[in-house]
Amino acid sequence: MRRSPQAAFVCMAAAAGLSPVRLSAEPLSSQPSAKSDLAKNVTWTYRWKPAAADPLPSVKVCPLKYDKRWAYSVEIDDGPTSTAVISQPLLAAFTYTDAPPGKPGGSVKPFVGGAAIFPLRIDTGNDTFLTWKQLQLLKQSGWSVLNHSYWHSGNSWEPKGGLTPAQIRDELYWSQAVLAGEIGEGRSPTHFVYPNGYMAYEQYLKAFGFHSGSRVAGKRNRVDGPVDDFLDMDRNYLDESVWSKSGDAMEGIPSSPEVGSSIIDFTHGMEAGIDSANN
Repeated sequence: MRRSPQAAFVCMAAAAGLSPVRLSAEPLSSQPSAKSDLAKNVTWTYRWKPAAADPLPSVKVCPLKYDKRWAYSVEIDDGPTSTAVISQPLLAAFTYTDAPPGKPGGSVKPFVGGAAIFPLRIDTGNDTFLTWKQLQLLKQSGWSVLNHSYWHSGNSWEPKGGLTPAQIRDELYWSQAVLAGEIGEGRSPTHFVYPNGYMAYEQYLKAFGFHSGSRVAGKRNRVDGPVDDFLDMDRNYLDESVWSKSGDAMEGIPSSPEVGSSIIDFTHGMEAGIDSANN
């Protein structure tokens, strides 16, 4: 089996409706000897011998580690200070295990999110916005830093709100360069959050190292299936100004997520008061 090391985890499964196969996997090829090898395609070979009563095993690629059934994430847009001083400690009080019940190898982890920021707003001396130091601490606590463009430019509702191809490239180049230099140790983010939901960015994202992108009313809300269409992922508003119209703070969050589904919620900030609407 030949897969990129960045591909999802490989899992072994018996045919549908049959008992699980007892596998004794023996890797015949050695692991990559250097970090540089991880960027290359590597051939992995496994050999197993099912017991006499076991069916012939089949092999599949799991979209999620431990063959989880669905995915959930939270994105906080625009870099408010509350991401570091309210959201991070609030969400860290809730934990999850990275392996489903009954599967060995899992560990308890704090719930984390993604800070979608645009560099023009960071470390401006305005204490309502994040600093680079706070972003570093968020990363150390397990959070992701997501690219939200450089100037937060471009929209489709104003007559002159559109950007030229050169302007879009400038947005992507400078945001990736600054984020790589300030907090990425030379590596820039791979997830893009469309500013104002402006989709003209999409055709340029892969050239700047992005593998996924999210916006309200995106076309994809699944983690299974082909891996080449993650550049337009759907997400839900958590801001009170949106969900208060229905009176349901859980709007958009299914009570029983479908197998293979991806649920992304986002807000522009959480409030300190435990009785506040967006806490």
